[in-house]
This record gives sequence, C-alpha cells and structure tokens, in this order.
Amino acid sequence: MTDLITSRLILHPLTLAEATRIANGTPDPTDRWADGFPSEGDRDATRMIMKAAAVLAQAHAPVPLDAHVPFSSYRIDCRRDGAAIGTIGFHGPPNPQGQATIGYGLVPHSWGNGYATEAVLALIDVCRAHPDVRALAADTTHSNVASQRVLLKTGFQLVREDQDLLYYERELDSD
Repeated sequence: MTDLITSRLILHPLTLAEATRIANGTPDPTDRWADGFPSEGDRDATRMIMKAAAVLAQAHAPVPLDAHVPFSSYRIDCRRDGAAIGTIGFHGPPNPQGQATIGYGLVPHSWGNGYATEAVLALIDVCRAHPDVRALAADTTHSNVASQRVLLKTGFQLVREDQDLLYYERELDSD
C-alpha cells in the first residue's frame, strides 16, 4: 500500500514491523519521531494492528513484517520535516452494514494546525474508494472539544452520547 499524500502530511500505512516499534516505543534508526511520539493512544492503535495480524495469521498464514494489515493504522508524518506527529486509522474492518470506526491522535505541539482535519479527510477518501465501506463512525470524550470540531468539519454528525463519550457518524455519499 502506498503513502497518502496531502498538502502538508504523509499518511504512511504502518507495516507490522513499524507498528511493533511504535507499540514498544523503540524507534529504528531510520524513524523520525517528533517529541511526544508515540503517545499511549498511538501505542494502543498499533497494538490493534498486532492483534489483527495475529487473528489473520491464525485464520490464514502469518503476516509478513513488511505487510500492511487491511483496515489498520497510518502514521501521520509532517511533510515539512518528515517527523511522525501521530496516528490515524481503523478500529477494524467495516461491520456487516459497511460502517468502519476510525480514531486519530496527534502530539500536543501539533494541535491547532488543522492536521487532524486534513488526516481525517484523507482517510475519508480512502474509504470512498473501498466498496465495503458505506459509513464511518468515531467517538470522543465530552471534554475533547478540538476533536469534536474536527469531526463536525469533516462531515460527521453527533448521533448519541453517554456519560463518557460522544458518538459521531458520517455517510460516505454525503459531503
């Protein structure tokens, strides 16, 4: 799978080897990680890749370390300096109704620059090109107003809430 290039970002599909390094917090000499990367959220996202690869390996054959696991995560790199500033990706493949759930996070010094919005829009474009995805879901805490703004700017609508989270959805045929 190839990198997704936006005006200011590179969304790099993580291989199993890269996900393992991020999950363990042990960069390779070729990795360029911004201060604060990986966060615990980034490590959680990459652990999901490792879990998905293990499930695929049990069902089929082992996943090569240089392979990208479908519907997993991308490292968000800043094009300006090539440093990893966060991750974005899927919580797994789409459900039987065609809805995939996404999540994202950036290092704090990257907040407020529109990078999350840019990355979410790129992921929406990926989903539009995939026939099994008809809708997206995301959630955020009540206190994460910045993430709520990102979701609204990228076409998501608040569909419900509970004590802990706000839940958003977006149909792919809508702009």
